[in-house]
Amino acid sequence: MPEVSNKFIATKITDHIVENLLLNGNNFDVEDVNAIKAANLELTKGEKYAVLVWSEEFTVITKEARELVASKEFAQNTLAKALIVVNLAQQIIVNFYLYFYRSFIKTKAFRTKVVGIKLLKEIEEQEIKLN
Repeated sequence: MPEVSNKFIATKITDHIVENLLLNGNNFDVEDVNAIKAANLELTKGEKYAVLVWSEEFTVITKEARELVASKEFAQNTLAKALIVVNLAQQIIVNFYLYFYRSFIKTKAFRTKVVGIKLLKEIEEQEIKLN
C-alpha cells in the first residue's frame, strides 16, 4: 500500500525498490524529506532499499533539504537513487544538484523510469547476492 501525503506519494515497486513522486507545486523542506524517508523505511520495513525519485512540475526543494538528502547521515539504508528528469528545466536542476551536492548515496539521472528502474534492479540483485 502506498504512503500518501499532500506533498508526495511513496510506493513500493519491489521488495527493495521504492518510488517517490513529489507532487505538483510543492516546496520541500527538511521536515518534508524526513517524512519521505520515514515513509520509505516503513514501506521497506527498515531493510536496505534503492529509490526512484521523480517530480511533477513546479516542485522546489530547499537548500537545507538538498544538503540533508546528500549527506551520509540521511543515507541510512538507502543503497542508490535514480532521479527521473522529464524536461530540460529538470535536467538543468538535477545536473546542478549532482555537481554541487555530492551525494553520499550513489545517484544518477535518467530520462525514463524504465531505465532508472533497470539500474535499481541491478543494484537490488547485487545486494541480495551479498546477503
